[in-house]
Amino acid sequence: MLRSQLHRQVCRQSQRWSCPAVACQQTPQPPTTILTRCLGGVPEEDMPYLHHQKFLQNNQNAREKFKSPQRRASKLLHEISQEYVEHSRQNKDAVFGVDYQVGDAIECQIIEQGGTNSTELKKVRGLVIAKFNKGIDSSVLIRDVVMGSIVERRIPLHSPLLKSIKLLEKNFIYKGKRKVKRAKLYFLRERNPNESRVTKSKN
Repeated sequence: MLRSQLHRQVCRQSQRWSCPAVACQQTPQPPTTILTRCLGGVPEEDMPYLHHQKFLQNNQNAREKFKSPQRRASKLLHEISQEYVEHSRQNKDAVFGVDYQVGDAIECQIIEQGGTNSTELKKVRGLVIAKFNKGIDSSVLIRDVVMGSIVERRIPLHSPLLKSIKLLEKNFIYKGKRKVKRAKLYFLRERNPNESRVTKSKN
């Protein structure tokens, strides 16, 4: 009797475990978390303000955006450089009032030593082979032959050491025979150095 009863119970349990119909009847449920269990039965009016949809829609643009110190410093430096460029253009007519282009011969007066108030000026001549317009870093690149040596100088236009620029000859490279169509005359580095000689040799 006991053996038959035990045999029946074991058979019933094995049928329950191995029956595929029971597994198919169970519907899958989404995973639950602590947040879903806590807020699942809470009405919208009683929800915390951070999870309230109306709060997110009305106040998403009201939050103050803090800029990084690096961006604030770069913006401040840009404003200061723009002010200096405007001040330099207004007070240095001898530099920015001269109309010269690439291919012209110019003469620059630069303070050699003694500071910005010094009267010791040095004259530098050369052929303009490039111009760079980069705000406070704007400069001009000139090329010349001095005592048989090729000399290239890059002169910053907004430097306080630059006093004046003088136009010596227009279209010096082609002697006025044709127009200069290039913005950079780097090909002169492979030509005869005498083509870019501006300073005459002293005999």
